[in-house]
Amino acid sequence: RIFPPSVISTVEYALPTERLGAVLAHLARMLRATRYPAPMPPRVRFSIADDAALSPADGQDTAYVRIPAHPHLDSSDYFEAVSDILDRADARPLWSTPHQKEATDLAHLYPRWGEFALLRAEYDPEGLFLNPYLESLFGIPNERET
Repeated sequence: RIFPPSVISTVEYALPTERLGAVLAHLARMLRATRYPAPMPPRVRFSIADDAALSPADGQDTAYVRIPAHPHLDSSDYFEAVSDILDRADARPLWSTPHQKEATDLAHLYPRWGEFALLRAEYDPEGLFLNPYLESLFGIPNERET
């Protein structure tokens, strides 16, 4: 599992604004069913579409949904349930919060993923700006270890 106990306090995803109502309704049902003691309600904010290849708002008016967890409880199962709901809405995880996505998942969610990958390889052919996390995230073999 990517979600270690007691470390994660929040996840945040971006989704098309027209899917927000259904997502919030699913999240509410899940919270009632699990009786997880959420410390705060989800935080929602909005942005207009932009044209940055790896932006969560690339090509879509976007609702950002931030889901907090109780700081003293193991939140891994809770975040897995939250992620399942958001996955069904094709939500894009924010880069700054934990998620379980791999390069193939992200390529599906970000239409310009391939364009970014080509530019990244062109401008950083030696991988100077990569680290193990980014290599894993972008599906790039770590050639320094092979």
